[in-house]
Amino acid sequence: MSGSIRLRRTPAGECVITPTGTDSPPPTVLADEPDVDVAVLEVAGGHLTWSVLADTPIACAVLDDVEAAQSWLWALYGERVAVVVDALAIEPLDPDERPEQELPIDPVHPDLVARAHRLAFAQWALRWWPASAIDDIPPLDRGLLEREITELIEECDQLFDGIDAAEAAGVADRPGEIDDLVDSEPGTARDYALAAGAGGTDNSGGSVLAGGNGGSDWRCYPPGLIDAAETAVSWELVRIAARTVVEVSVVAAPGLDAPDSSAMPTHLLPRATLHAEAAPVVDVDLQLLSDTWVGRASSTATPAKPLRVGITLPGFGAVEADRDPARARRTRERIRTLVRARLSRVHTAEHGDPALDATAPLLAELAAVEQDF
Repeated sequence: MSGSIRLRRTPAGECVITPTGTDSPPPTVLADEPDVDVAVLEVAGGHLTWSVLADTPIACAVLDDVEAAQSWLWALYGERVAVVVDALAIEPLDPDERPEQELPIDPVHPDLVARAHRLAFAQWALRWWPASAIDDIPPLDRGLLEREITELIEECDQLFDGIDAAEAAGVADRPGEIDDLVDSEPGTARDYALAAGAGGTDNSGGSVLAGGNGGSDWRCYPPGLIDAAETAVSWELVRIAARTVVEVSVVAAPGLDAPDSSAMPTHLLPRATLHAEAAPVVDVDLQLLSDTWVGRASSTATPAKPLRVGITLPGFGAVEADRDPARARRTRERIRTLVRARLSRVHTAEHGDPALDATAPLLAELAAVEQDF
């Protein structure tokens, strides 16, 4: 494996390693708002990150304990990089002089590079895999994913010296109650066709003034609650009995097998937030009806005012924030393209030995292709 990295030291003293030759700035844990394409591993002495959308196997690294990181630095980046990082870490911090260095890499254990990359992708899939009946992207079997993650942790034990590797790999990121509600044999895409984009509330007797649909920010709720499609969230502005209400319907994640909200713990009930120009933000508690989350609230919105609907789980993950919605949609669509391509390669010879090829299908991907979805 050939390539090079840039090495710098932050004002706070962290050593940062980033690969060269990438089209966009590589993601690190120092980013203010990591996007949904970032795969992260907590390792001894710091964190490793990759973008699942990038084609480089070289990880970014942020090191806050260089001494601990020396147990694996040489294996992933080469002995020269390990020596230079060690020397950089003991230099006095000079706020006026923090030059970047560019160094070639020569991994001592290329197989560990591939396994670490594969482990990071498996961890990412556990959290961000865009399961969608609307988009015909099957969910991954969580049990198979966790089994492979556990095996990869054992194979990458050099990275996890003195830390809880299972926790670092994100095996327990999703609230356990959701697992109890996920059907091991989720409905097919056909089963969800009528739910996709359809209103779930009864507006009979009212006049529909406006409507629309869109996607949601995956960072704002755990996996297993919401269909990841860009058309999963629908809304209608309705005039009923001299008042204006907004009715929201959201397609539930494939496999969510709860007959209604009474089967869901209250802390797992998502919420819609309604943002209209020159109007206060309105929160709408959602209830599960069959395979759709629905809710209704009074609103001062009008057909002339653009309405945006966000989906959150209160107290979970990122708080919905102002950001570039077009860029976020493009990132999500690139991720859908990525996972479709990975699934389409399952029955081809376009992948190699998982020990050396981080892009080889995961066990859960192999199983997903075989299911009737």
